[in-house]
Amino acid sequence: MAKTKKQKADKRRARKKKQAKSKHQGIPKILQRDPGLREALNYHHPLMECRINKNWQEHGMAIVLVARSAPTGIVYSVFLVDVLGVGLKDIMGDYGVSENHIREHKFLKGMQGGDLVACDYDLTFNLVHDGLAWARKWKFKPPKDYKVWMRLLEPRNEAEIDFSHFGKDGKPLLIVSEDDLDIIMDTDFDSSILRDPMATENKGIPENTLNRLGDIKNTLINFSRGPEFKEDFEVARKSRFGKMKRPVTIQPQIHTDERSYV
Repeated sequence: MAKTKKQKADKRRARKKKQAKSKHQGIPKILQRDPGLREALNYHHPLMECRINKNWQEHGMAIVLVARSAPTGIVYSVFLVDVLGVGLKDIMGDYGVSENHIREHKFLKGMQGGDLVACDYDLTFNLVHDGLAWARKWKFKPPKDYKVWMRLLEPRNEAEIDFSHFGKDGKPLLIVSEDDLDIIMDTDFDSSILRDPMATENKGIPENTLNRLGDIKNTLINFSRGPEFKEDFEVARKSRFGKMKRPVTIQPQIHTDERSYV
């Protein structure tokens, strides 16, 4: 009887340990390593300010800052939202800092952060959440750790997504920058494919243009197979085909000849 009770107790402890482990694994690694950051990144902390760059609609690029007052000091997130192209493009933040730290941050200075002006929380909230939804809609890769720094914003209902600020004629307007071209050049193809204009004719697309389109498609496919997209590819594969199963081993059937020979 004592042994049975001990076995049941061991099973309960093992079950609780497994549940705790599963819950812990659902937390981003950066927050597992830094409990202070995990505590600071909470949208329940008092809102200090929201800021955005001037003329963001004209430039098609919004730099949005959200700052809250946490027990450990100011915690903030900065979101780079490409409203014409890829949506939520970059993100960063810090905690336990002063207002001067935010103003002097090299990221904000490099992105003309000195031009940030006060804005409504609703505008910040909408641009970031809609920017993420826009990126997902058009299969653009969200920035790393976006789940971490978006904790300063309240969750959003998917039904409230609004793309009125994004794209042109309902589609992304992609402008390839020199930095993007440098990244593409690392994938062993001629970036002039994207620089040179494509000729069109009244009768249709010329053969050389079709060839270039084929080269671009091949290049993008090879680029998407890079190691940096391995995790996203695996998530997409699981969502479509489910968990991989072991192949069923079929045992060969052995037929015996029962005929006897004299």
